[in-house]
Amino acid sequence: MKKALYSLIVVLVGLPLLAFTNSATPNLSVNNFVAGDFAVFEVIDATPHSPVMFAMSFRGAGPTTTADYGVVNLSKPIYMMPTIVSDAFGVAKNERRIPRGFIGSTMWFLSYDVASETFSNTV
Repeated sequence: MKKALYSLIVVLVGLPLLAFTNSATPNLSVNNFVAGDFAVFEVIDATPHSPVMFAMSFRGAGPTTTADYGVVNLSKPIYMMPTIVSDAFGVAKNERRIPRGFIGSTMWFLSYDVASETFSNTV
């Protein structure tokens, strides 16, 4: 009886901790992408308090093999945007002014969660 009670306590104490583990893939969204305005690049489901890197390409969604990160779903040349540290909920927001010269351009975006070494979806 004592062993069963101890097991039950371990399970009840351990269950809430499972809610804080992140097994989801980071998800990137880009909102308000309008030349001359500010766009919001937002990643959810990143590792809390992790650096999140943002990259873009004018050429396509790759794939490109890199020495540091393996296969990246962007075509060369790849341009890096500022790295943002995610908050306690695993959310990283990067606001960037979109130059007016980008009117009519097609771009591809990707982010990378440094702590989990995981790429987001390509947008």
